[in-house]
Amino acid sequence: MNDKIINLIGQENYDLHNNLIRELTKDESRFVINKTLNYGTLLSTLKNEGLINLNLDEQTEITILFNITNSHKKGFKIIKDVLSNIGYSYYFTDFIKNTNGALLWQIRFKSDFMLDPHAIHSELNKFSTNILDINKLNKTSWEYTIEVKSGILKDVVNIAPNEKNILAMPLQPYVLSLNNANEMTIASSKSNNWIPKISFYDTDLNALGTN
Repeated sequence: MNDKIINLIGQENYDLHNNLIRELTKDESRFVINKTLNYGTLLSTLKNEGLINLNLDEQTEITILFNITNSHKKGFKIIKDVLSNIGYSYYFTDFIKNTNGALLWQIRFKSDFMLDPHAIHSELNKFSTNILDINKLNKTSWEYTIEVKSGILKDVVNIAPNEKNILAMPLQPYVLSLNNANEMTIASSKSNNWIPKISFYDTDLNALGTN
């Protein structure tokens, strides 16, 4: 765990606050569960004590690499939603590619502050998505390894069997969950001058078909 703390806050900062860090992390069972690092508790502890420095000397180009280990399409959408929720809607994609069974997505943007790993973790937790590892590559580059299999999407309209739901013309696509129903009827209002495009996806957002 100490190696990871050094990676996150830097060797100099770790040496300066070594006694404090030892005291904060003396109950290791809070930070390591089943041999897995509990990033939520660790990041919260370090941030609350001001040990994670996110300030940069000037506006700098930052790169973030997301390593999505499974459910690639769902993971991609969840991460985009997470970035938007914490105020990052404008960024450039350097690349997105499949490598050794994982989806790698690297983005870059300019900022006076580093992306807050605690905020990323907190938002991902709302989507039931886990951070497996965080690696600070250098002062302006970080990598997040993320497991998405049990992840859930937000803003999903759940429709129970035999339930009638009225939807207004959308500004963004609706995501409907049919809760194991095997048939759905869609009726458009006579006043509508548009026709919905309907796509079907499995739980991992793999496309099944379009009508």
